[in-house]
Amino acid sequence: MLAALGLAALSTRLTNSADLRDKTGVEPLVEVPDARSVKLDSVRRDRLRTLANLVSLEGLPKSTVIALTDSRGGQGARDIAEGLAELSAQQGRRTVLMYADNDPSEPAGGAGFNDALAHCSLALDVLKQGDVESLKILPAGSTLADRYPLMTREKIDAVLNEIRAGGADTVIVVAPSIAETTETQLLCAAADATILVVTRKLSRASDVTSAAETLNKVHAVLLGAVLIDRSKGKQRGRPFADSRRPGLSAKTGDSLSSRESTSWPAKKVTPSWRR
Repeated sequence: MLAALGLAALSTRLTNSADLRDKTGVEPLVEVPDARSVKLDSVRRDRLRTLANLVSLEGLPKSTVIALTDSRGGQGARDIAEGLAELSAQQGRRTVLMYADNDPSEPAGGAGFNDALAHCSLALDVLKQGDVESLKILPAGSTLADRYPLMTREKIDAVLNEIRAGGADTVIVVAPSIAETTETQLLCAAADATILVVTRKLSRASDVTSAAETLNKVHAVLLGAVLIDRSKGKQRGRPFADSRRPGLSAKTGDSLSSRESTSWPAKKVTPSWRR
């Protein structure tokens, strides 16, 4: 028993919030379990709501941009970002979920973020309607083998400014893993705050420390880390029971075709809007 306790103390793998804080110095925000049962699904929903509350209490500026990125080996940033975006929209905030991770798997097809980098005026035209009325999606767009020429701070800011000008209250950005590409540094630096997603029993303390140091060097604001369980399956998506992807409209999933169609409902039409 003593040997087991000793090995646990010496292990660099992170298993809980105390490990995360003590071994890396990064503030844990919440622990989010996999939804493997009805009970865990309820816990997961509550933890995501807690995370949304913590973000809202940070006093971030209006039209807030929140970036989420994985530490080395993780694959949970998309999942957590989708949950946050849906909760934000449910509370009446005009929310845009922006897939900037260059992964076209879902939502697939059509123009999106990568295309808007080349022509920022496309950012509003290629938005898709989400399942929640107040939620809109900017898909990954065209697959690019090398985005380096387009991934500049100026071009990223131009896309975000277009979305802000379109009336978004909150922009949730799905960024690539901070350990896998330097593009993430620019995305997180352009955001008002960054959340690091850490996979329990897979991520090491050194992975998180390295990610935090990288974000600090580019002057990104690290809000803290979310500790998640390693997913047993390949499916990533919404943390709620509805199986539809948030990147698709509840009816058709078609892209919005004009700037008029990208405007959110007026307050008198949708009383749920709250400033």
